[in-house]
Amino acid sequence: MLGSRQITTFELWKLKAIAQQGTLTSPVIDLREIVGLYKFSAHGIVAGTGNVDIEAQYCSTKDRTFVSESTLIADDQAAGTFFADFSPDLTPFMKIKVTENNGGPITALSLWLNIA
Repeated sequence: MLGSRQITTFELWKLKAIAQQGTLTSPVIDLREIVGLYKFSAHGIVAGTGNVDIEAQYCSTKDRTFVSESTLIADDQAAGTFFADFSPDLTPFMKIKVTENNGGPITALSLWLNIA
């Protein structure tokens, strides 16, 4: 039925500064209660001269170590707006990690995670 599918959106950062070669890691995102088709996308806005890589990290328990083997969501995103669909591993908990990789001066990022 048209309009019956729900989209859940998490605002992870809004104009958050990332230092040269720096990283950001989101709080834990609890996926246990999200019902849907398990379709994911990231919507981001990058400002500044740096580029960012964005990846998803996973864990089966909220308080444990998130694995470094992850899903690359977006690679080498420069200034501007982007949308990126991705297929994460089936997991109850996720974090999003962003790395500035171009050595530019301070870069700012806004990022939303959409799940349907």
